Parts: sequence; C-alpha cells; structure tokens
Amino acid sequence: MSQLKRILTVLSAAALTFTLAPQAQAALPSGSPVAHVIDVVYMSKDGTFELSDAEINELVGAVSDFWVRESRGEISSITVRRTMKIQTEEHCATSYSNGSYKLVGHTAWTAAAEAYGSSYIMYQVTKGAHILGISPRSDHGTAGTANCPASYTGYATSAGGWSWGGAIHLIYSDVEFNKQSLAHEFGHNLQLNHAGSLICPQGMVEGPYNGTATASYSGCGVEEYGNMNNPMGNTHALSRQTINGAQKQHLGIIQEGAGYLDIDAATAPDGATYTLTDATTTDLEALQALHITDDTGNTHHEYWVEYSTAEKEDGNVPGVFVTREINDQDTELKSLRQYHESVVLRFNGKQYMTQGTTFNAISGQLGVEFVSQGNGVAVIKLHTPNTFTGPLCTGTLKITGVPNVGRELAATGLTCQDGVSVQYTWSSRTSGASYTPTASVLGSKLTVTATATYGNLQEVYTAETARQIRYFTDVPSNQRFYQAINQMVQRGVVSTSGEYFWPDRELTRGELAAYLYRLAGRPAFTRPATATFTDVPRSHMFSVEVEWAAANAITLGKGNNTFKPDDSVTRGEVAAFLHRVDTYLYGVSTFSTSVQHFKDVPKTHTFYWDVEWALSMAIATGNPEYFPARPCLRDEFSALASRWLQSRAPQVNAYGP
Repeated sequence: MSQLKRILTVLSAAALTFTLAPQAQAALPSGSPVAHVIDVVYMSKDGTFELSDAEINELVGAVSDFWVRESRGEISSITVRRTMKIQTEEHCATSYSNGSYKLVGHTAWTAAAEAYGSSYIMYQVTKGAHILGISPRSDHGTAGTANCPASYTGYATSAGGWSWGGAIHLIYSDVEFNKQSLAHEFGHNLQLNHAGSLICPQGMVEGPYNGTATASYSGCGVEEYGNMNNPMGNTHALSRQTINGAQKQHLGIIQEGAGYLDIDAATAPDGATYTLTDATTTDLEALQALHITDDTGNTHHEYWVEYSTAEKEDGNVPGVFVTREINDQDTELKSLRQYHESVVLRFNGKQYMTQGTTFNAISGQLGVEFVSQGNGVAVIKLHTPNTFTGPLCTGTLKITGVPNVGRELAATGLTCQDGVSVQYTWSSRTSGASYTPTASVLGSKLTVTATATYGNLQEVYTAETARQIRYFTDVPSNQRFYQAINQMVQRGVVSTSGEYFWPDRELTRGELAAYLYRLAGRPAFTRPATATFTDVPRSHMFSVEVEWAAANAITLGKGNNTFKPDDSVTRGEVAAFLHRVDTYLYGVSTFSTSVQHFKDVPKTHTFYWDVEWALSMAIATGNPEYFPARPCLRDEFSALASRWLQSRAPQVNAYGP
C-alpha cells in the first residue's frame, strides 16, 4: 500500500500494558490465561487525527480491565503492541443495496492489516492478536449516502474463544463512548453474539414472537442490542456491565455443578429454593446462576436466572436478571441465533426483578420468585406443578481427606434432590462442604453437620473424623515428644507441608542447619556468590541455611570443603550446634565444667563442653549416659530444641522428658 502516507509509527508497547488488580484474577477455569495484543492503525482521509496517544492508552486500558475482570483471568491482559497513523480513504469503501449505501467493514480491516504487511485473516488465526482500525467520525457522512456512510459505530470478526484474535473497525467519536464500543467489538472477537431484550406489550413479560423489533398487541419483539447491562447489548458505562450466564457457559467460565445448576422445570419440585451468589463473583465454584429448561408441548425455552448487586441501567441495585437463551431448539427465536446469544426479559419496564417479584413463564408451568436478599446473596424459589416426594437426601454423610491441620477435608456421601439447600457446619464453624482445620481444633475430633432444607422440611446429618486432628499423621497424641514437635510447628521451625513428620528417622545435617536457622529467627543474610561447600551448591534446598551457619561459625564443615548435608547428625554434634547458635544469639555462657556428669562424655571428649553446657541449660537430662555418638532422631531434636526455647524464653512451654 505505497499510496498510504505514514504519519506516525510504533508507540512504546511497554507503556500500553493494562492488567486488572491481582485479587480480581482469582480462580481460572483453564489455568492458562492468554495475553492479547492489539495492533492499532488510525486511518484518516485528510491526515487529521483527533485521537491522541494518551487517549489510545486510556481506551485500551479500560477495555483490558473490563475483559480481564469478565473473563475471570482467562485473559491476563490486553496490550497495544504497536500504533500507526496513516492518511488514506480505503476505509471508506461502500456497497450499494436497495437504494442505500453501506460502509464495508472488511475493507477497513484489510487496509489496517496491510499497513503492517499482513492480512486481517492472519489476525483471526493468530493466538491473541487483534488488528484495530480506527477512523474519525468526521470522515463519515450520513448513513445511506455515498460519502463514506457511517452505518455502524464498530464492526468486528467473530472468532472462537479466549485465545483467538480478530479484526475490529471502530469509528471514533469520544473516548468514553468508544471504551464501550471497543469492549463490545472485542466480545465479538471472542465469539460472543448480541445480547438483546424481549419487549412486549404493557403488562406482559413474555408472549408470542411477532418477528419485529417492537412490541405490538400481536406479540413481543426483540431489540437486537436491547440488554442495557451487558457489553454485547447497548453501550453504557463498563462499570455496570457484566456478561450473563449463557455467555459464561459458552466461554467455559462456569460449568454445571461449578458455577451453575441445570434444572428441568418438568421435574423440579414445587417450592425448591436456591441461594445465588452475586453474578460478579470471582469464586467460580459458587452457585451464581440457574439454567432452567422449560419444555411444554412443542415449545422449548431455556432461562438463565442470576443475581447482581452491580448498578443497573437505571442506577438502582440490586436485582435478579432472567435471560432467555436463544438456540436452535427455541422454535420461536431460533431465527435470531446468528446475531443473538440471548434476550433479557423486562419487568414493569425494568430489565431485572426486584425483591418480591415473581416471573411466570409463558408455558404456565414455571414460576421464578425473588424471595429475599442480603450479604451478597439472593434466595430464589421455583414454582412448578410437581409435588415433592421422598427424603431430602440419600446416602451416608462422611468426611474424606487427611484429618491434619492445614489439609482440606470434604463432607461427601449425600445426594440431595433438586431444590434442597444444604448448609454445613464444622464443629460450630459454618462453612461449605469443605473445611481446612486450623490449630484451634488440634487434639480434638472434628464433627460436620449437614442441614438439608426444603421449604418447611429439614433433615440433619452428622459425621465425625476417625481420629483427633494432628499436625502430622505419624505424630499422635501419645507419641513420646508429641508436644515438643507441636511446638516446633507453632514456632515456625517445622513445616506442615507434608502429611508425615517421620519422627523415628535420623536427622540429617542439612535438616539441622535449616532448623537452627529458623530457631535463630531466620536472620537476614546474603549468600556469597560462590558456595562455601562443594556439596551444597546455590541450587541446594538448604543453601541459605548452610551458608548462614558457615558464615557465623556455627559449622566448619566436614573437611575438604564439604558439609555432607545428607549425613546423619549425632547427638554430640547436636549439642555443639545448639551451643554455637546460643552463643551467636546471646553471647558466651558461663557454666561449671569441673564435674563430669555423663560417664560416656569424659572431659577429653570432643563435645564435652557442649554437652555440659546443654546439661546446665536443662537441655540434656541427667541420665548416666548421653550417647553422644548415636544418630539423633528427628523427634529427639524437637525435644532438645523445645527445652532450649524454655531455657531462653520461659514464657514458651517446653515439652519432652
């Protein structure tokens, strides 16, 4: 495209990256978020460019924040990769039909893509890449005329999900309006269709579809862009727009049983109640939508029921949306499937129900009542001709998982009928079906109570853990150093990341270095650039702890520049290491060494001074023998360290004989 006059080339992409705050990127359905990039071409007939670089920054930033939020992190960011401004008229190509001219969107995509030596088709098939052509409103004449007619404000290709790219043409008028327009067209790139509204004669919510875009006494019409609270409908402030359940399900954000429930009105019991979380939640496991199928005779309708506390199009909050999904089985509306995803229903002129309102489906077999709300949730009750029979739930409640502190437990085994709500209480703590024990329940069995409720009916089920809650599976309450090991956990010396502690296993020198470093309070320390010991490189799991011990004369190694981190450590060595850490923290201790207290640790022994110090500190006991050459077991070290803590910090309990 040599005839194009290039006015401005690439802006800094680094300055145009926009992401939402981390807390809004909670649970991800796929675990593989996609970073999208946009190549921008600003096209103008006369070389006048109203949109500044800062406004491009603001425009794309708002759209990035919106879609990162709405995708629940499936899109990690939308970034301007490069920007170009060109003088051209190729975005003004028109077609003539039925006595009227229309702007041809794909010619604008083509001109924009060719400016970068590519084609808009390549953007459609390239992961997360988009071409955005922008032209000023002043370039476009009246719709229907031959002078570059403005028959749309935005036009886009439809791709296939979060990772796809696409092409967009945007007619610029002002930044605030075009934020919403660009968010809408970007939704098309993600393969979302329009979100409309069903408009019926006064007093009607649903009725026979009359095939027009207006309400008449012969039935109901569909307004193509009529959903005023959805980015794929009318363009309003992005802060009060959110995609609906049908769109979330289409894009894989929510799944049946994890985000929404499938309900068949033909079998759902009358009076069934459901508690819906705010539809804007980032907890994708929370129940945020009901997907209700209503088949009657030859008609097939599917409804999405959602609760939202976000500001609505009329400024009011909160409310319950009822959206009718358009699909091939909906014989009345399926002709709209090509351009519509769904239509929102209206209640007394509003596109949402207020508390106390009941929606009665056109079939006469389904009612949806907005019963109550509070604390970010709403209670929805269904009305059907079906009588409830049988128990609320079947099966046996049980607790699965390892009953240790910090390890998730789950209440399982119950199968409850549709519409039955279940509340779980774990030893007086209200929670969901899963619960992670904390130290507050250490040493006691945990009980879960499942309270199933349906209308005025209620059933209660209970289950109990098979044993008391522990830190480690292999450290029961009758383990000889149970309390000492618990204290090491509570002081942050021992980690509970594993299920087992292995108390009878011999302590290694590497583990000891780590424990001593933590006992010393994890002091700030910068490792030397070159490892002190050849067998403890910087990549070793205990590199920091061993280097700290070496730098502070707590260890001298095992000779030949080695530390032997995997070797067992003896009881005599443990006494020496503890003595050196004590000296590092508190200075040299004064104690009597005139009398030999252990017959197997004479005054000539390598660790005589250290063992006698340990006795003076009440760390070692006064038994006739100390067994200095015997490998120290992991639970023995816990006992010795616990006594050292008691000696230096009497307010901290010490345990072990």
